[in-house]
Amino acid sequence: MWGSIIFTYSNEFHIFIVQPPNQMINFFRKIRKKLADDNKPMKYMRYAIGEILLVVIGILIALSINNWNEKRKLQIEEIKILNEYEQI
Repeated sequence: MWGSIIFTYSNEFHIFIVQPPNQMINFFRKIRKKLADDNKPMKYMRYAIGEILLVVIGILIALSINNWNEKRKLQIEEIKILNEYEQI
C-alpha cells in the first residue's frame, strides 16, 4: 500500500488507497538510478532536495486547505447559533 487518504463525513470514515501509476514510479526510479550511477553527487543532491521540497510544499498546501475548511465549519456553526439566538 503506497498511501491512503481518509475522508470523514457524517461520522463515517471512508478510506481511499492512492497509488501512483507504475510508469511514474519507473520514470523517477530511472532518474535516481542514472544520477547515482553517474557518480555525480551534486546532481543527485539537487534532485533529492527538489523531491523533499515538493513533499514539504504538498504538506503545507494540505494544511492550509484543512485550516480553511475548519474555519469555514466554525463560521457555519456560528451562524447557526446566532440564528437560533435571534429566534428566542
